[in-house]
Amino acid sequence: MERFLEERFDYDLKVIDFHKNFLKKYNFQSPKINYLNLYKFLINATNFLKDIDPDFLESIGLKLYEDITSLWSFKQQWDKRRLNYYKYFQEYLNTIPDYNKNAKKIQNIKEKMEKLQKIIKSTELYLKSHPDDKKIKREHVDAIYEYSILKEEYDKIKDELANKENSLEKNFKFLFDEFSKELISDLSNILNIKLYYFAVLVFTHAKESYLINKFANKSGVEISMKSMIQYFIKNYEISGNNIDWINYLKNILREV
Repeated sequence: MERFLEERFDYDLKVIDFHKNFLKKYNFQSPKINYLNLYKFLINATNFLKDIDPDFLESIGLKLYEDITSLWSFKQQWDKRRLNYYKYFQEYLNTIPDYNKNAKKIQNIKEKMEKLQKIIKSTELYLKSHPDDKKIKREHVDAIYEYSILKEEYDKIKDELANKENSLEKNFKFLFDEFSKELISDLSNILNIKLYYFAVLVFTHAKESYLINKFANKSGVEISMKSMIQYFIKNYEISGNNIDWINYLKNILREV
């Protein structure tokens, strides 16, 4: 099972290893607070500042912006995947030769049974108006007999598959949950560090922008994360819109 997960999500693991190695190589440090909680604010603040000065972020800032938005979507995808283990369990079952062989066999039997059911119905209908037709009667009896034999085989294989599936599912669910948990944890750590450095970069470049400084002076706001959060809260409270967003901003204000 572990091998299946590693091969199935080989690309995802390589992406995570790339970012982990990059952060380690250049000795990036973890922040003291959880910057994942600030993600929505930082993206909104960046877009807000870009509206004032589209060029305030240099290429490295834009690259980091793309990195964190992409990694955030990646993490959200895994948050959903973690709850949807059964989809990947079915994929895993299909890699087991015996299970796959019996699954195909049961499908073939099912198709034969469906054909026999049609014969049984058609011959039964025909015999109502032609009760003395020995050939059709024999065909009808043979179809019923063959159907009963196939049904017995079908039920037996179906029970074997169900028992096999039940014995494997619990273990797979546990392993997939642990695998997902570790992967999400790695993604969270990567994002936390990158968001911290991105925040520093955003407000450093904002302070160097003539247009943003002009806006700050006019609005009476400092070019800092805390001051920007307070500015957003004030303006949203005035408009009276989006209470959830205001509460979110107030919560993160306590953290910075």
